Amino acid sequence: MNDQLTLDDVLFDETLLVYFVELLAGDPAAILLTFLLAVNAYRKEFRELMVADHDESLEERHRQLLLDATTICSKYLSPASEDFMGLKLEQYRDVLDAACSENEPQLNCFDELYNLIHRTLEKNILPTFFVSVPLSRYREKFVKSSG
Repeated sequence: MNDQLTLDDVLFDETLLVYFVELLAGDPAAILLTFLLAVNAYRKEFRELMVADHDESLEERHRQLLLDATTICSKYLSPASEDFMGLKLEQYRDVLDAACSENEPQLNCFDELYNLIHRTLEKNILPTFFVSVPLSRYREKFVKSSG
């Protein structure tokens, strides 16, 4: 099971995600996970809002997406936020520029930082999850329910 699980498997499986969140409770790396989840939610909303048949005007949808991107930046990336993820001011500006450039939101505005954080969690945290008590409990429940 361990060799086949990826971080994406965990992020997109609600049950596994609950156990992964439990593992990270109180860990400073938890903010990295919540950033990934926030970006995934933004991407999902972006795809849903950019569908042609919506009640809101394109301008209203753009405004909402820009607001959401700005919220992610201020919550997770701002040097003033409690959860600042150790970015230098220049890195923060690069991400902010990508997220809020011009007047049109971008689906991929967080991609560079997302990919960096994703690789970090997959390399440094996911192996810990494979040998964790929360994953052991998940396996026990899985075996009981399938047996």
